[in-house]
Amino acid sequence: MKSIILHQNNWENRKYHLIREEKNQFNGLENENSVEAIIEIEKLKSFENDNNLFRVSMTNYKQSNAEGMYKWVGMLHTLRKNLIISVDQNGMLDLVKNMNSVKEEWNKIKKIIDKEINDYSKYNDVLISGIENLVNDPIYFSRNLKFSYPYLYLFPPIFNKSLFSDKKEIGYRILYHLLNIKEIPIITQEYLRKYDPNNKQIEIEVEGKIDKNNFEQYKLTELIQMLKNRPRVPTIANLNYLERYQFDLNYQLSQGMCMSLLTVPGSLYREEKTILKQI
Repeated sequence: MKSIILHQNNWENRKYHLIREEKNQFNGLENENSVEAIIEIEKLKSFENDNNLFRVSMTNYKQSNAEGMYKWVGMLHTLRKNLIISVDQNGMLDLVKNMNSVKEEWNKIKKIIDKEINDYSKYNDVLISGIENLVNDPIYFSRNLKFSYPYLYLFPPIFNKSLFSDKKEIGYRILYHLLNIKEIPIITQEYLRKYDPNNKQIEIEVEGKIDKNNFEQYKLTELIQMLKNRPRVPTIANLNYLERYQFDLNYQLSQGMCMSLLTVPGSLYREEKTILKQI
């Protein structure tokens, strides 16, 4: 049996290329989008704790789909272009510290949102209200980021705990915004996939399934039955979820990947793939 503890103490400033692909199908409607960006991480000094403060910058952002409601996705990414964050004892994003800067950026763009997405004006008030709630609550804002790309893969909750080659540790993740459901809770199994000192590589793998005890399946069932107008239509959500990380022997992330596929036969197909690679 091999085991390892990933330490976050020897952090080096790093730069990554982000690639993300999304494909969604629901009730005959299809959408696809791909995103590219450059992510830079800088370790900062903190009077509270020298080891847990980072600047995460996102530049050179590009997306393939700027139609419909994807327009506001492109605009709102600027809220994340330069964040200062703290991390918790497991190495995961804890709090965004420069919320005043986030609010200033939001005030710049919210005045033009109605003009930019005038084809969907009836949704603008809902959109603006939702973002207002986020930026005015640092804890809520931070919680929404910690399980989202790229922050989950830059700061996964696998640090400072033992991971084994022949024993899977239990973890937890969240996917956000599935139709009428805010969160999809995921139970994960995390383990040491490879330890190769000769090639200076450590690989960690994380597999996940829906936490059925805390998933609001009934909401999805009601929605699908209403739209299909058939009480016996399949409604149970199935999820395949995988994260894979490659670290060097100093526990610096060199590459990260996450794939998820959520399906309801005949109704729903949601596929997401995110890759981070050091450059």
